[in-house]
Amino acid sequence: MEAASTLFPATRWTLLRRLREGSAEESGATLEILCRAYWYPIYAIGRSLGLSKADAEDATQDFFFKLLRKDYLRHADEKLGRLRSLLLKAFDNHLASEWRREKRLKRGGGLERVPWMDFLEAEERYLQTGGPCGCDMEALFAREWARSLLDRALSSLRAAQEKKGNKDEFAIYEPFLVQEGAEGDTERAAVMPGKSGEAFRVTLFRLRRQFRDHVEQEIALTLGSDDPSLIREEMAELMRSFSQAPTSTGKP
Repeated sequence: MEAASTLFPATRWTLLRRLREGSAEESGATLEILCRAYWYPIYAIGRSLGLSKADAEDATQDFFFKLLRKDYLRHADEKLGRLRSLLLKAFDNHLASEWRREKRLKRGGGLERVPWMDFLEAEERYLQTGGPCGCDMEALFAREWARSLLDRALSSLRAAQEKKGNKDEFAIYEPFLVQEGAEGDTERAAVMPGKSGEAFRVTLFRLRRQFRDHVEQEIALTLGSDDPSLIREEMAELMRSFSQAPTSTGKP
């Protein structure tokens, strides 16, 4: 797992300090933020390390159940290095010892479940971004971390637009928020809501600005900080990660 130790984005230790020093309610909310941010990348790493779909599901569920229910992260020492390295090392140890032992004991069922993990979507996403055929793990992880955060921001913006009664119109603009359309796509799409090309572009610009605001809100939540300089730094890392397509290692 040493090769994977650089894969986690540089999440700050602010959340862990809140975990140690906050109330029971604050600590529980902080743990859930961390788990929601990182459960899919951990699943992708498990699959990339050769676990079957079912085993990767069980290992991810069990690992995060223990993070949510036990004090694994409360005693983390930021002097030991980055949080991402800590989590990856913890998952490596979990695979090597606890999970494999518990899998033998609980074969056929009995593992605790974390209800909000959607593994059908996770497996589909994993296969779309490299699959089990020798893809580069670091590129896979970086891209999927970025995509997970962007998906959460997009879902938040979508919900806000639906609340305003703009569900159908937003569905037309949504494909253009994360990436530029091909030449002529925006002009063709502009006909659908009955707007001129210029009006369509103005609305698209406004929605992209709102999308960026939602991305920054997600980053601030994950960082546990509203510091503009930290948010800009993490935004730059996010964009770099999202631009990295997984590449083949050339292995069979």
